[in-house]
Order: sequence, then structure tokens, then C-alpha cells
Amino acid sequence: MALCLAPCVGAAQQKDFSNNFIDVRTGTWKGVVLERSCFQKLGPEKAAAKEHRACTDAALAKGLPLGILTDDDGFMNIVGELAKEKFAAVAQYIGRRVEVTGTSALPTGNYIPRQIDVTNIRLEKD
Repeated sequence: MALCLAPCVGAAQQKDFSNNFIDVRTGTWKGVVLERSCFQKLGPEKAAAKEHRACTDAALAKGLPLGILTDDDGFMNIVGELAKEKFAAVAQYIGRRVEVTGTSALPTGNYIPRQIDVTNIRLEKD
């Protein structure tokens, strides 16, 4: 059963990953929406738990990014349209399993995680 808590976000313009990025891929991924520092500190299960939402809220207030811990490609920072306004369009999915479509790329140098410009996000089908 597919369910979107709000209208699914789609048709966003994809980020141009042509400069300073490698391994650019367009596709669909499944995973959990998390904040990176909370994920690193608490681990994926605790970071996704409702009782640890304060960690994510504090991180977002500081301007830290949300991302998706995917089943296959690890953690990817969300960039592009869904990153605007402190990830307001993504906040409803924090700690939830989602399916996202978009373009991902790995920045060259600096140990920055893979990034994803999400064009569609929805709760994962059961």
C-alpha cells in the first residue's frame, strides 16, 4: 500500500552534478530518513526512534543536513529543492522508511558523503 502523508514531492529540477562529482547515478533507493550526526552518534535504529527525535530537531536547528541511509549505498545527504527551508518538505519522513527517486553523486575529495537530489519521495510500500 503506497501512502504519502502529504503530496509526494516531484518534478524538482535536478542538481547539476557535472563539476567536482564522480559516480553520478539516477535511480530509486529505499532507506530511512535520518540526520547524519545523530546517525553517527546513536546508530541507525536509535537515530530513527521517536524518543531520539530531539537529536534530529537540534541538528536541523543548527543547519545540519538530513539524508537517507539507503539499503544499498549507505548514507546520502539530501541536496537540491528538498534541502530548502531546513528540509521542511522532508521533515515528515524523519525516522520513516521511504522510497526516493533522484540523482546521486559522490563529491570528489573532502570525505563528504554521497549526495542525492531527490525528485520524488514517498513512504515505502509494505
